[in-house]
Amino acid sequence: MALGKNPRSLTLAGLTDVSPEVQDKLAETVGALTLPNLKSLDSLPLTKKLAAGFASSVLLPSIKTLSVEQANEIASIKRPFFLGGSFLPQSVMTEEVATVFAKNPAAGRLQLGVGSISDPSLKILVQSQLSIVLQEVDSLSDAQVQILANAPDSVPGGPFGTQTKISLPKLKTLDSPLLATALLRCSSDFGGVTRISREAAAALASVPNKEMVYPNGTVRVLPPYNLSFPSLEELPPETAGLLMTRPWSAISLPALKNVSLETLRSMVRQTSNLTLGFTNLPPGLASAFGEMASNEGDLGGGTLTLPYLTELSPDAARILVTSLNRGTEVPTWGGLNKAPQLFLGGRVPGRLSFKGGSPLLTPKLAEELAKYRGRLSIAGLQELSPQSADALVPYRGPRLELYGPATDKLSPETAAQLAKFPGTLDMPLIVLDSVPLAAKFAQQSSRTTDGLEVISTETIPVYVKYNGFFTLRQLSLLNSPTLAARLIQDSSGQTLPSLRTITPAAAEVLASGPNAPYLGLTVLDDPAVARALTKSRKGVSLPRLRAATPEVIAILREAKSITTPPLDSIYVLSLAGVIQNTDVKTGTTPIRPDTP
Repeated sequence: MALGKNPRSLTLAGLTDVSPEVQDKLAETVGALTLPNLKSLDSLPLTKKLAAGFASSVLLPSIKTLSVEQANEIASIKRPFFLGGSFLPQSVMTEEVATVFAKNPAAGRLQLGVGSISDPSLKILVQSQLSIVLQEVDSLSDAQVQILANAPDSVPGGPFGTQTKISLPKLKTLDSPLLATALLRCSSDFGGVTRISREAAAALASVPNKEMVYPNGTVRVLPPYNLSFPSLEELPPETAGLLMTRPWSAISLPALKNVSLETLRSMVRQTSNLTLGFTNLPPGLASAFGEMASNEGDLGGGTLTLPYLTELSPDAARILVTSLNRGTEVPTWGGLNKAPQLFLGGRVPGRLSFKGGSPLLTPKLAEELAKYRGRLSIAGLQELSPQSADALVPYRGPRLELYGPATDKLSPETAAQLAKFPGTLDMPLIVLDSVPLAAKFAQQSSRTTDGLEVISTETIPVYVKYNGFFTLRQLSLLNSPTLAARLIQDSSGQTLPSLRTITPAAAEVLASGPNAPYLGLTVLDDPAVARALTKSRKGVSLPRLRAATPEVIAILREAKSITTPPLDSIYVLSLAGVIQNTDVKTGTTPIRPDTP
């Protein structure tokens, strides 16, 4: 097993069937091992190896059988990382195996995939303190519903100490009142449900709020439940009327694109946190949000999120802003205390995580939105002209957030207009090349520039004056000693996992810091950089290094303070720049045509 000698993690996704003898050999792998498509697990040593997991998880969704002894190996390992756990087929969950996992909730969440599970086994898992996911279940028998009805509301674990007891992500139809009330108590949402019956809706509305009983006997009624149906596309007025006979802490219906004015009014009256999947907001519906409930303690008046909104006319925006501008001025907040946080085009920022739509931000639309007095977020922006940026400058709410491809790199004219904005501006730039905008960001406490990949030379003297926590984990080029000096002032500033190029002068400064630099360099071909890094008193970590010149490798071999992958596994760069697979022990160098 030559592959198994490498300390890095190893995933063999194509491996399905292997003999017990080969499985025993796989168990000798040095690094973490993952065999996600293995069908037959016959080796106890391999079971022990896989039980150690990768990223706190054991992935065996295709195995045919699992013995009690093997289950003990997997379940006996505590996985405190809240995303950890085991992914197994339902079909291996006999009563004996289920009992093993039920007695070991510290092993993490149990996700069950293909196959079927017996009612007695399901009952054992449901009544335990183990969080379970029935990944492939799309319907339940009456007996299974009765079992789930007795599930605890929550179980230990998760980032906040407790987590949901059960999840049924592929359940499509919710027509059982008993199942509806059980899942409201012990599940995070109704993730896959596309249809809900009136009977189930009425049952959800009848569930009393949770109570907390203190040791002295005092009883406190907790806030209402959240109502979350991520996949629900239709909500008839009659069903909505039943659901909205009670208040909800939050209502999230991101797949719901069309509702009547009556239904919308019934929803906004029962929550201060609302998410709807509207793609178009006509003026006739915009006024209904004036009846939205308020929560003055929730960073304003609550939240209104329209993640897929692509059509918003200036007239509709004027009506929406007028209806939501409510309450009194809060000087320290900078807005109105009953005006909800308004998220248009998606709540989650970032290019990779954004999945919604965004209205075209014309100067007229920007002018209307700038009159809002609550927190305003516009995500998914494809265009941001200087004229639209100028129209946003009068905004006087507590915070303006702009996200999307248009904000990755701004034109000089757009950047100059946004630099005039007097309030807090959140905008995850990738390239910062505007001196006026750099000066504005340097005066803010908001960490809006953490995602920067490139900082132009002329902006660095201004940008480094930022007084807040200073990290640049996405930075790809560090060619400024001034910027390097600012980075080493913060404890994690020397952690640069995305770095691809560094100059000797910047490396010299970085190595002089009080902490060990962590650099994501994959290629190191400059001996001067290598020599500069050897001067670090705390050492340097180069875990992603894949290629270097012979001279650099010689320096790294002598430098005991620089941590790298095994040097004999690193490609060697020739003077002509051709990557060679050199055995650094023997000097043998067969030329390779590929690159790392």
